[in-house]
Amino acid sequence: MAHTVTEGIVSAKERFVFDDKGVVAQEFLQTDAAVNPGNSGGALVDDRGRLVGINTAIFGQQYQGISFALPVKRVRAVYDEILGQYPDLKK
Repeated sequence: MAHTVTEGIVSAKERFVFDDKGVVAQEFLQTDAAVNPGNSGGALVDDRGRLVGINTAIFGQQYQGISFALPVKRVRAVYDEILGQYPDLKK
């Protein structure tokens, strides 16, 4: 299984995780695509193959529950921040 794709639907945007003080700690996309042990970190793409997010976590029991992905805007912000701190990575 060198290459696999899971089809699903983004069922909600702007799902937030709050820290213990009630401050937003992270924003997620909610999806029905399976995010199971071993495939978190994979791409969540639209029907044209464009990156929408990075599959991250599942809330619920293993292999069933609500799946979450980091939205591409957050992924891009982290990517840009890393490149800003390590300009040699651009090469």
